[in-house]
Amino acid sequence: MNYAKEGFKIYVQNIGPLLLLSFSIVLPVLLLHTIYVNYIYAITVNFASTYIGDFVNAFLVIMLVVVIQLPFIQYVHSDIEGEENKIRKAYVALFKYGFSVYLFGLVYSFLTIMGLALFIIPGVLLLIFFFLTPYLTVLRQESAWKTFKMAFEYGKKNFLSLFAIILLTSFGEFLISIVSLYGVALITANYLAILFSQLLLNMLLLPLIVSIITLYAKNLDQGVVPARAFNKFAEN
Repeated sequence: MNYAKEGFKIYVQNIGPLLLLSFSIVLPVLLLHTIYVNYIYAITVNFASTYIGDFVNAFLVIMLVVVIQLPFIQYVHSDIEGEENKIRKAYVALFKYGFSVYLFGLVYSFLTIMGLALFIIPGVLLLIFFFLTPYLTVLRQESAWKTFKMAFEYGKKNFLSLFAIILLTSFGEFLISIVSLYGVALITANYLAILFSQLLLNMLLLPLIVSIITLYAKNLDQGVVPARAFNKFAEN
């Protein structure tokens, strides 16, 4: 399966509902994150470095993304299964699994950031080994504390393909973000305009990325994706 192609197809066919989820969930979360992180940077401005603000920012980004993926995972899963009331189920999933995934996200984010900050490689390993936890939580309809072990097993067996997916989607988002930022900067230097352009971009890209990874996780959980499946992500 070409996960990028199929994920994009699902994204385009459901662009309205997915954007509704983005506006109602992702936008408020990103705005609160921006306000809080700017406050942290402001109160630590007299320190010799920005490490505190950078740590808080990175920690919150990972933790929040882990949680806000849930409704999109559920929506894509419902769409694949041909279920009705996809939007309602997406919102329900956030409340149903949100607390356990939030607690998991706190631990996951902290250990990942510490691993990246101190030794880099342990942080990368932790990031990948437990990356599929929120996906398996929704797909298996279990709490994060019951699925993180399975995510670890999948992460070990499919390390290269997961690493490739995370790397390619992150790099693609980074490139689009840089181009968008440069384009807006050519028009205006207004901070709010630049900020909201980046927020809008994240709101548009997150559902697409989650759609692709949900397809991968679903097939992996059904035994469709072999252990050495790097080529499965990009094959035609």
